[in-house]
Amino acid sequence: MPTLCLSSIRSRLIIASCILLPLVCGLLAWSLDKAYSSSLEQGQQRQMMLQAYALIAAAEIEGSTLWLPEQVSDDQLNQLSSDTFAIIVNENFKTEGVLWQSVSASDQLIESFWHGRNLNVGQHEFSKIQVDQKDYFVLQYAIEWETSLGQILPFQFIVFENRSAINQQLFEYRHTLWWWLGGIALLLVMLQLVILRWGLHPIKSVIGDLSAVQQGETENLDGRYPKELKLMTDSINQLLQHQANQRQRYRDTLANLAHSIKNPVAIISSALDRVKKDTKQKNLCVT
Repeated sequence: MPTLCLSSIRSRLIIASCILLPLVCGLLAWSLDKAYSSSLEQGQQRQMMLQAYALIAAAEIEGSTLWLPEQVSDDQLNQLSSDTFAIIVNENFKTEGVLWQSVSASDQLIESFWHGRNLNVGQHEFSKIQVDQKDYFVLQYAIEWETSLGQILPFQFIVFENRSAINQQLFEYRHTLWWWLGGIALLLVMLQLVILRWGLHPIKSVIGDLSAVQQGETENLDGRYPKELKLMTDSINQLLQHQANQRQRYRDTLANLAHSIKNPVAIISSALDRVKKDTKQKNLCVT
């Protein structure tokens, strides 16, 4: 059965299309998914960076301590159990702990999951962590603050964002994407079958004309064929014409041969008749 399928051009093209089109659609879906996921993460990173800038703008130095109001401009940070919360730490986080945390972080045990990451001044890092089996985006931004006494104090402004909303958007996007691409792939396969039927129709015409030649209904291929088949059909017609000419030569040769031996045969036949007559006369005389 596989050999039979591979012996047909139509079957080969159909099999190739059924393999190639889903593969292309799969690669396209993967590329679009990666692009959309990256776009969501970049948008989330920009939003969290703006939140960090807003916290930096609201912060003040009182002596050697950083001060921020309990209520900040971002409402998400002011809501308990919000998906967004923020903290501020310094280089002595392990000993001093969190210097400030938003209202939304009140029910979070920060010290239990955040162990601090060193960054250079002005550097920021966007990463992912898991807190209580929940996935979070984390943005760290390291700065230095100079006090009125000339003391340089390093701080890190850290914003956490629950990934559930992003994951939900990504899930809905993937669901829609695969449905659409699946429908498009199915439509492309159907169109490919129609195109194959239309594209291979001239070959079917050639097969029909060859069958007519074999049955003696016509002497050559006289259809209108595309240029890709024209050379082949012309060669077949030349071969048919050569065979027709050869058969005509055979007929002419046989006709000439029959004509050339007609007279000698007639002479021999006449001589045989005379011999028979003479023999009969002799037999009668003897009797």
